[in-house]
Order: sequence, then C-alpha cells, then structure tokens
Amino acid sequence: MKDVNTMYPIGELAESASPSNKIDDERQELKRNQKRSLIKLGTMGILTLILVIFSTISWFTMNTQVESGGMLIKTSASPFELEVRGDDIENDGDYGKADSEYDYGINQNLTPTSYQTNGGHGKIIWRKSGSSAADGHYSNGLEPNSHGKLTFWVVPNNTGALDVEFSFNVRGFIGSFTVPADSNDDPELINLYEINDNLTVTSANGLLKDSDDLADKKMALEYIQGHILFFSDYNSTTGYYSGFLGTARSIRFGNCINPLTGEKYNSDNPVAVTEGEKYQITIYWKWANTLEQIVLDETSPKKDDPLFVSTNATDRTNVFSYLSGITNNTMDNKVFKGISNTVITNDIGYIQDNTSGRVNSALTELTNAYNNADSFIGNNVDYILIEMNASPK
Repeated sequence: MKDVNTMYPIGELAESASPSNKIDDERQELKRNQKRSLIKLGTMGILTLILVIFSTISWFTMNTQVESGGMLIKTSASPFELEVRGDDIENDGDYGKADSEYDYGINQNLTPTSYQTNGGHGKIIWRKSGSSAADGHYSNGLEPNSHGKLTFWVVPNNTGALDVEFSFNVRGFIGSFTVPADSNDDPELINLYEINDNLTVTSANGLLKDSDDLADKKMALEYIQGHILFFSDYNSTTGYYSGFLGTARSIRFGNCINPLTGEKYNSDNPVAVTEGEKYQITIYWKWANTLEQIVLDETSPKKDDPLFVSTNATDRTNVFSYLSGITNNTMDNKVFKGISNTVITNDIGYIQDNTSGRVNSALTELTNAYNNADSFIGNNVDYILIEMNASPK
C-alpha cells in the first residue's frame, strides 16, 4: 500500500457537564479533589485504514491544552471507501509526531466539504464541521465526564451485500514539550513516544525515570482503555446511551443505527448497499465522571446522571459484566485502581443484585478505586489515540 503523507484533522467531542444529582457531600468533595489533580487533557481524532481490509478512526488526548482532530485510511483493494466531512482542522501539526503517514485524503469537491479514502491515501485526518462544544470541542482539554460522537460515512465500491466490523483500540503516548518563557503560556509539543512494549527508559529521551515509571505509564494506559466506553446510540432528548460495545469495543455495520429510520441497518446481518451511496454511521463515546453514572439508574437515590435508563436491561447487564472484568478467569480490562479482582467482582455483584447491607460500602469502595484510576491516568499519560478499525467480514 502506498500512503501519502498529508493530513485532515476532524473529531467530534461533546461538552462536559457537572453531575446533576449529588451522591453525598463527602464523596462528591473527594471526587472533586481527585479530578482537580488530573492534568488537563486535550483531544485529537483520527480515522485510518492500515491494511488492505482494515481501517481506523481515532483521536488523541493530551494533558496540555491541545484541541482535537481525526483521520481515516484506505487501500484500493477495499470494497468500500470511508468519508469524513468538515472544514475545521485541529492539531494538524501533531499528527506526524505520532504517525508520519497521516494524509489529507481525496477532496470530493462537495458541500459540505468531504474527504474520502482512495488508493494511495492510507491515512486521512478527521475533520470537524464546527467549533461548538456539541460538535466535539473541548477548549480546556479532555477529562472525566467528556463525551462525544464519531461520525463518518461508508461508501461501497460495489452494489450488493456488505458486512463490515468496526472495532476500537486505545493507544497512549507521553510527550516532550518546550518550556515556555512565560509561565502563563502553554508548552509546545516536541515529540510523542508511544506507551507499548517497544518503549524503554532510554528511548523516551529522558522522559521516564526508571522501569517502575514505565510500568506506571503502561498501567495508566490500561485504565484509560477501561474508562472510555463506546455505544451505538445516544438519545439527546433523554441523555441515555444504548448499544454498549463492551470489552470487544466492536460493532457490525448492520447493528449501526441508520439515522434516516432510527433503527439498525440490518441487525446481525450484512447490509444491502448500492455502489456510490453514502451510509452514515455515528458511534458515541463517554468517559464517565463517576462510577455511579455507570451502575445506577434514574430510580436510585444515589444516582449521578445515569448512562442507561432502568428499562435497558441488556446494556445494564453487559456493563456490570464489563466492570467486573473477568473473562476466562482473567482480567481483560482495567477500571479500578488499588483493589483486588476478588473485591471488584464481589462489590459489583452486591451493587447489581442490590444486596441488603452491602450496596453502600461497595459503592464507596469502587468509587474511590475508579477515581484513583482517573487521577493515575492524568499523572501518567499525555496523549491517547483511539483507533476504529473497519474491516470487511
């Protein structure tokens, strides 16, 4: 595959909001104190297609004040193109520091401004269509309680049945920055170093103190991977999410919501498509501010701006399973810091079953551990890149 090294940032992040319902003064003050310790996180979105049948959407977050954008990729062998729209380019100078192959894509010369994958354009940067918070801008940086949406279009290259799977991955980076002459100015990003098994204390240009510091960075990445949740649908009137994508963070084309009908395109099945038609897909994400947002519903006196309506039994069951994190006797995601797997599993069970005499202590224990993980993220990760891989099935 031949890539063109140009860029088009976009991204769709939504405004943060304070909890509408307080749990209790002591726990809320603890939450506020721990949130204050987080370094501000900014965002950048990316949409990529790396392999012949593989594409990604992603965005960056950093804990200096950087805005957002995104990107997409494509190869000529793909049965579809991916399209992004918008005129607002953000953080275009930072993409090359994470991946030199991010490029502009093909301008479709349409209104609104549209860019598609095509042939040698392997990775094109995502754009935004506006600058409002509802369009996904966080001028003060991304932090817990941030939420937003990722909108793109699938453009088939042939008429017939098309089955695509969209899946998400979170990558983390630490950055080196200039020291501004004026302490009121923001530092400028010099370079990014990905937090992975290839990163060593020496390769990070003096940013890592020792092997324990590197281990902390890797653990913090696991926490942010666990805290950012993805959904297929969001009701802007009620504020409730549905279609939780779970630990796999994946969804098939047929299970995405068709905005024209409000229903799934073709649940669990390939979608009948027409060559050149454009099929809109929006995936929603949320970094929950508190554990209570995730586990409690509108009927609970301790609720905190719930993600799910009480009648949504499917997603509520799935999110409890996700939080317990146990699959085949191993932890496959990290959400809580400082407590054992056994305590997590037991406490989640008490909350889910509303076990008499156990719920309050379980909520307190898990809430503290959830908040500790948020603070740990802010102290150890500078950028995150969240990738959406789109592969034909």
